[in-house]
Amino acid sequence: MTTGPSVVTQEDVTYANGKIRLAGTVFTPEVSRPCPGMVFVHGAGDETRGAWRDRAEAIARQGIATLIYDKRGTGDSTGNWRTSSYEVLAEDAIAGIRFLKQCCPGLDLPVVGLCGISEGGWVVPLAATLSSEVDFIITVSAAGMTPTIQEYYHREILIRKRCSNRIVRALSMLAVKGIYNFIRLLPKSAPGMLGFWRRTLFFDPLPTWRHLRQPILTLWGEQDEVVPAQESAIMIEQVLREAGHPDYTIRLFPEGDHGIGAMVTTPEGQSEWQSVPGFLETIGGWVWERIQKKTREGTLS
Repeated sequence: MTTGPSVVTQEDVTYANGKIRLAGTVFTPEVSRPCPGMVFVHGAGDETRGAWRDRAEAIARQGIATLIYDKRGTGDSTGNWRTSSYEVLAEDAIAGIRFLKQCCPGLDLPVVGLCGISEGGWVVPLAATLSSEVDFIITVSAAGMTPTIQEYYHREILIRKRCSNRIVRALSMLAVKGIYNFIRLLPKSAPGMLGFWRRTLFFDPLPTWRHLRQPILTLWGEQDEVVPAQESAIMIEQVLREAGHPDYTIRLFPEGDHGIGAMVTTPEGQSEWQSVPGFLETIGGWVWERIQKKTREGTLS
């Protein structure tokens, strides 16, 4: 594990992707050496930079400059994610990499990558195929299947928790599948959320993973009730292995949920959600290992 700086500064920033203004926060470690950088990419829905704030700061304390931003159309960012595609969201993430390199010239960021959770696990690999500026990718709770199949898994768990009658559960799942079959018939230009679902629900992520060559770290929690963790890990690992990917790491945390966290009891007797031990340290340590490898190979520019 890398011991990081005790002092981290933060600055609210804005930057552009075309006509869209994205608002975010940069956490900068006070270090006397070149350090890596990381841009965090959201999960589904109206996610702002707040979803990653604590973890971004914690990773910055490991000596890694981090950028979190409001998804387009949320917080202080303009635009509308509902009228976008995963490719457009990937371009927002790439714009974040360019900005982080520009706004932190004093740190001489030699390596900058992306870290995406949940939906970000579809967006981040896509961004890595669209731009050579993505030096590494980290995914947290990435689904190895289409959003439709992932949602079947999630909805089935929710229905099972709320209803003990097997017949009612089966009918409920038929209704869910009927809704998705209806969405499949819509044009991709359908308005609002219907259009977003049509553009994204049937996205197959595996061909994208097959074309990746950047170093990859993929993390899951075995208690995930949103994404089938073990199945996704097997599917993605198989694709990477068959493609002859040179540098990928896969890890599952037995106690982790969808956010790689769990409910714990504090010394004050209060219950609160916390990242599982080793989660953030795994991310920071893995990034620094890539830096050290590049240094040994003489490829760190």
